[in-house]
Amino acid sequence: MPHVETFVKTQRIVCMKRYVDGYKSTWKVFLDNYLSDFGGSFLLKCNYDVKFLPKTLPKFYKECLSAWAAYKSRQITTHSDVLNEIILNNRFICVGGKPLFRNKIIKKCKTKLCDVLSDEGKLQSWNTLQNKNLTASEYFLLISVFDSIPPEWKNLLKGQLQNPIVNNISQDVPFPSTSTVLYWNLINKVESPPTSQRKYEETFPTVHLPWQKIYVLPRSVTLDSKTREFQ
Repeated sequence: MPHVETFVKTQRIVCMKRYVDGYKSTWKVFLDNYLSDFGGSFLLKCNYDVKFLPKTLPKFYKECLSAWAAYKSRQITTHSDVLNEIILNNRFICVGGKPLFRNKIIKKCKTKLCDVLSDEGKLQSWNTLQNKNLTASEYFLLISVFDSIPPEWKNLLKGQLQNPIVNNISQDVPFPSTSTVLYWNLINKVESPPTSQRKYEETFPTVHLPWQKIYVLPRSVTLDSKTREFQ
């Protein structure tokens, strides 16, 4: 049942939103412990994949994190999208087969590609990044990160990509004001019109009917007092 599944997904997403916003609660202590190697709540700002998270992570938390990742996903379609991509915990930027996470790099050069790339879309020089107190080993690590950037992203940086296919997670997507709004946003993504409605619209594409009023008409009719008396 899509409505029940969507309701459950809504609650999981709201749960993760509270975790990101820093609401104090006992259950977050356990999640912080499991995600300590990934930056705690910082992980939820990244383009992560739950398959790279600890195998000991409880099923409930894994489902919540999966729901959050799916909700925040979108396509990279512009040069700006690539530059705003967070390099840490990124499922598409893997070094040694795993996404990268380093607390020291966060403190020294922030987290987005725009912080380490030049205007030409290349990794900034050692002299430039050295001014941010980066060590030589950390700079070589960033070289590995740059080499791991998907070809589609590099083409976007060059302005040559025509058919972007890589999904992105953005931390800047506005979150709905209430869980009810979030729920109906998710419902609109999974709901499809009835077969009869689709068939009618295909047969008469120029005719636009007030479907919402049509669907509530039977209920409105049955509330008529004469009809009730008859029943």
